Amino acid sequence: MERLLTSREPLLSEVALHLIKGGGKRVRPAVALLVFKACGGRDVSDMIDIAIALELIHSATLLHDDIIDVGDTSRASLRFSTLWLANTLVTGDFLFSKAFELCGRFEERIVRWAADACVSLTEVR
Repeated sequence: MERLLTSREPLLSEVALHLIKGGGKRVRPAVALLVFKACGGRDVSDMIDIAIALELIHSATLLHDDIIDVGDTSRASLRFSTLWLANTLVTGDFLFSKAFELCGRFEERIVRWAADACVSLTEVR
């Protein structure tokens, strides 16, 4: 995932990697892989890309939420928007784009499923 988040704009990589390296449970990718295995999946290479895309989409929403929510702390840590201000929004967009770059090699219904989920995120508050 670190290699995927390398950008020609170093600040994008810095913010994205700071978020990704910040830890977290990584529940979404783990659940995606477990469901894949439970349904009889054998070659996890495709599923790994989908799991990474899910995590990138989730991370992008965290950055965007950081901008929407007012305050200096989030989950007992300094907010990204406080550290990097306007770059937080662009980095969230960067993560969304990287997620769809991964999804782009899959059939249309997978890409549409991911896009529909992202649209739903913007419509529900």
